[in-house]
Amino acid sequence: MRVYGPSDQPFLTEDSILAFALYLAGVQFCDDGLPCVNHYTVQMLREFGYRGLLPAEAALKAVEDKHRGVINYMFRAPDTELLAAYEDQKVFLEKSEGTLKQAVKDLMTVYVQGARTFEETIVRLVCTLVHMRVEFVNMWRKAEPLIRIDDGAVESEEVLADGSRVVTHGGFKFVGARASQKTREHLGL
Repeated sequence: MRVYGPSDQPFLTEDSILAFALYLAGVQFCDDGLPCVNHYTVQMLREFGYRGLLPAEAALKAVEDKHRGVINYMFRAPDTELLAAYEDQKVFLEKSEGTLKQAVKDLMTVYVQGARTFEETIVRLVCTLVHMRVEFVNMWRKAEPLIRIDDGAVESEEVLADGSRVVTHGGFKFVGARASQKTREHLGL
């Protein structure tokens, strides 16, 4: 591992979205062979259940078992404008009321008009897309869970004289997990 002096201290971040944004904007890693470090504390290794091993053995086992430690991405110092743009975009997303499509369109329009650099636009775009992807993937958490109730009919298949097939299968209904007792009774549950 390389040792860094006072004049070439790396910019470290645990924020993987920021790291991805900086990477796509062309900010160079301090060392292309070691763009990030994964470190563990002895306490973390114990919490993962690695007792009775030397810390180095436990860390190797943790990686093998896909237990990640603390990840730090190491870049050469990026322009402070890129870091500020990332933070500004996060605040914008938290307060924003519009659609993702409109946010992306606005970012691209400002870039095309020459009001932002390519690098800043990339940082803002990655911030927007990745943060919104996380929200998109987790939107199911806000929805009421449904219970699928099959009607109990047995699936059957009949071959007709002309060789065509008729498949009959049971139906089902969905009921919300928070449905009232009255609703459940109405559905015969």
